[in-house]
Amino acid sequence: MGKSLKGKELGVGISQKKDGSYLGRVTDRSGERSSKTFKKLAECKKWVADMQYKKEHGNALNSKEPTVTASFEYWLYEIKKEQVRNITFVAYEGRWENHIKPFIGDKLTSEILPVHCINILQNAKKKGMKTSSINKIKMLLNSYFKFCKRNKMIDDNPITEDVYAVGEKSKERRFLTKKEQIDFLISEKGKPYYNACAFILQTGLRVGEINALSWNDIDFENRIAEVSKSAKYHSKDGWEISEPKTENAVRKIPLTEEAINILIDQREKKKKHKISNIKYANLIFSNKNGNPIYCDNYDKYLKKYAERANIPQFSIHSLRHTFATRCAGAKMPPKVLQKIMGHSTIQMTMNFYVHADEEMKTEEMRLIEKSLKVV
Repeated sequence: MGKSLKGKELGVGISQKKDGSYLGRVTDRSGERSSKTFKKLAECKKWVADMQYKKEHGNALNSKEPTVTASFEYWLYEIKKEQVRNITFVAYEGRWENHIKPFIGDKLTSEILPVHCINILQNAKKKGMKTSSINKIKMLLNSYFKFCKRNKMIDDNPITEDVYAVGEKSKERRFLTKKEQIDFLISEKGKPYYNACAFILQTGLRVGEINALSWNDIDFENRIAEVSKSAKYHSKDGWEISEPKTENAVRKIPLTEEAINILIDQREKKKKHKISNIKYANLIFSNKNGNPIYCDNYDKYLKKYAERANIPQFSIHSLRHTFATRCAGAKMPPKVLQKIMGHSTIQMTMNFYVHADEEMKTEEMRLIEKSLKVV
């Protein structure tokens, strides 16, 4: 651990010279040494970190028999990281560390067979993961092995047609009935998370979108909300506000009079908040410190409400689902609803018309229930 001239610890491989500059040194496993001098400590630390990584993984492609860890991390950190958004990279990193590396990290890349990949997916299934999540692991593996094949590290891609696992079935997302929606809006008005929830019921925004929505995104004169960002929390790096995953998610949403009233009320409430985090000061929906609100906090609040109201539990995403179902029930054209919801395919949108039809059938049956009763 190197030290500054004042005796402060600077980190492994870093020391301060008499002229005040910083010297970085890195030694690889073979004993080869590299060193470089910098004026700024931050630049020195970055160089040391980069060199340490390159010494460990930089020769992955040149080795005749690289391990999966060497080749995968070279592909992940040196190539994919520069090609995808940070939010996507963090997801890739999590799948690698939690589901892939523990099973095949120590093996040679050329040794991997379809059975190894099946074991990875079967283990994810045992953990209770949904089929959609398991498929994301498979897609990551497939992309990695395609890279390996292109670079002559393997002869065949081990992700074959028999490499799959069927996980837990995704629960059908619930939407609120009209009565449940009315009861919720009446009983919860004025509560801390009410405005955000009510705004989703008026706009169909995703929780990441509502967390990233700022006052600059609102055109009060023309009653338009411009959705161009999404917020997500990472355990390592904290909050990240970035562009949505797809082009369809970037959209302009016409605002109802009720949505405008919610925003006006929220603006008054924000004036009472003691914002400690200036970085997020312009966000519309945040906690009292000015930070975005965790999705889990919304869900806990809605879970407690459902328990008090004695109705089936629902989540923050259920409110988006409810908005779409109401629009479909009101005969909004599917293509229009697709644009408002930011769906990438019309098939996703059409599901809400099925739900709306089911709800309408139930309501109609209740209206004629007495007529059908003959005894």
